[in-house]
Amino acid sequence: MPLDSGTKAPGSTTYSGSMAGAMEKAFKEEWPTVMGDADVPASSEQLNLMFRAIAQGVIRHLKQNSSSMKVTVTVNIGGTSYTGTGSVTDIEID
Repeated sequence: MPLDSGTKAPGSTTYSGSMAGAMEKAFKEEWPTVMGDADVPASSEQLNLMFRAIAQGVIRHLKQNSSSMKVTVTVNIGGTSYTGTGSVTDIEID
């Protein structure tokens, strides 16, 4: 599954299930921890833009630096563990 930053254009939204959507959800969940009883701000174009821009920047940075990421996989077969480590060679972006 490719990484999806989330986009929103007039008449078109691909926000649900995206990184920007996850950021907005986390923002709303964390709001009471920091802001107490203050009302959570209503969703707005400015907030949506901020979440999309941050998500796009994070994904762009990950793609540009994918060789810095390492992946380790351990598989258990018949009671024996096999471990392999490799580098990320590409990140698929939706």
